Amino acid sequence: MTPELQEGLSHAYDSPESVDRALDHVLTAAPPPESLRATVVRDSLAAHPVARREWPLWGMATDITEAARAIDVPVTVLVGESDAVEPADVLRDHLLPHIPHARPYFQCCILGAE
Repeated sequence: MTPELQEGLSHAYDSPESVDRALDHVLTAAPPPESLRATVVRDSLAAHPVARREWPLWGMATDITEAARAIDVPVTVLVGESDAVEPADVLRDHLLPHIPHARPYFQCCILGAE
C-alpha cells in the first residue's frame, strides 16, 4: 500500500460526498439501493474521526505475515470477484503463501482451503 493510497483512504469517510465516492468506486460493484446508501453514509460518518483515519494509515498497512503463518485451523479465504480493495490476485500472491495448510480453491470467488 503506497503512502498516497493510504492518505487518500484516510479521507474516504470525511463527508457524505467522500463516502458516496467510496461506495461508487471502491466498496461496491453496483450502486446500492438509496435506503442502504443513506444508512452506510450515516454509519460511516458516525464513526470516530480517529478510527476513520487510523484504519488506512495503520490497520491496513500492518504486516500480518507472522500472524498468518501462525494460523493452525482450517482456512477458507473468500474474495468478491469485483473487490477493488483486496482483489483475488493480491490475496493469492500475498496471503495464501503464508498460510501453509491453505489449499487453493479457485472457483467463482472463493480462494483458500476447502
